[in-house]
Amino acid sequence: MNMVHIYTDASKTTDNKTSAAFSVPDSNIEHSVRLCDDITIFATELYAIKLALLWVNSHSDKNVVIFSDSYIHSFIHSFIIFFNKKLTNATNYNIRE
Repeated sequence: MNMVHIYTDASKTTDNKTSAAFSVPDSNIEHSVRLCDDITIFATELYAIKLALLWVNSHSDKNVVIFSDSYIHSFIHSFIIFFNKKLTNATNYNIRE
């Protein structure tokens, strides 16, 4: 099965500046955004995943695996269920620690 691997990451500096990013190495895609100051790292990690899902929704018709170093798996599952309204019903999500 041909799968697209997407990697997400987020960062927060000691002076509370945040950014979120995703990468699709096989397609040479890298996208990052600077977010507003003083938001939580949790929100920043979710935003990185949202960016990846938006890219999937508009650029990929293949199966996708999103890799994140975040420890917010149960919240990610809720986020994907919410976002699933925009994705096809045939998409199968499997979140693992």
